[in-house]
Amino acid sequence: MSGARRAIPPLLCAAVGLGLGACASEASKPACAAASTATNSDLMTPKVSFQADVVPVLAQGCAFSSCHGASHPPVIGKDPAKWHAVILSAESTILPTMPLVTPGDPAKSFLMHKLDGDQCLFDSACKDGDCRSRMPLANPPLPGPVCDVVRRWIVQGAGDD
Repeated sequence: MSGARRAIPPLLCAAVGLGLGACASEASKPACAAASTATNSDLMTPKVSFQADVVPVLAQGCAFSSCHGASHPPVIGKDPAKWHAVILSAESTILPTMPLVTPGDPAKSFLMHKLDGDQCLFDSACKDGDCRSRMPLANPPLPGPVCDVVRRWIVQGAGDD
């Protein structure tokens, strides 16, 4: 499979004797699709500040203890002043062919794919053939406007101000 997840049709499951449990779990996996952003969006405005705009998003969705806070101190840690350097220097351990953040290019930033929930497009290149779950893990997805703050920051060069 080329990164897309396909559900097993119920009749095929019954025909090959897979049982309803296996079929139901496969059918419940959402199809993988690229996230879309409005093509008329001006990602250069408003100007995004890492400290004022992005750090609160990371603090809300990433740095709590169940994610990259206490359980993964090398990734994010507890000091927002160090987050920028860590995020820009960090390589994805799950998808080693794509940087966590590529300044100027959200499409080549694994962080953006994890926030958008379309990281599954890269499953075949990810460690163990699985790019894992959308971020934030085990929490509701961040709303589109919140993800767009991070997207704008990346498009605007992922600066630290």
